[in-house]
Amino acid sequence: MKPVGPDPQTLPRMFIAASAFKRLALYIELCPFEVSGLGTVEPSGKDLLVTEVFLIRQRASDSDTELDPEAVAGHLLQILQEGRDPSTLRLWWHSHADGPIFWSNTDEETITSLQIEQLVSIVGNKR
Repeated sequence: MKPVGPDPQTLPRMFIAASAFKRLALYIELCPFEVSGLGTVEPSGKDLLVTEVFLIRQRASDSDTELDPEAVAGHLLQILQEGRDPSTLRLWWHSHADGPIFWSNTDEETITSLQIEQLVSIVGNKR
């Protein structure tokens, strides 16, 4: 019997640049509750590379985060003003603080609401 779903051999691997990973880990470690942000993802051959992560103004609590739409728009405008490619802004990351790592219903709703084609989503925690 053949497994259902995409062939793992054809899926891109995901890599995170060392500087982006350090920043992501620092944001998660220093925040006492959930925290989220955006980031850039670029192709690396057949794979994907997270090149930067950004902390965006947000409402955060012990159980969820909500990015401020004006802050997201401002960040996108800044990317455009710097002459950078806005299509690389394809990462939504967030932490579950000390909780388990999984995509909750709220997370899945956020992923859908971001309306970013080929979005990469990372969930982490302090562990």
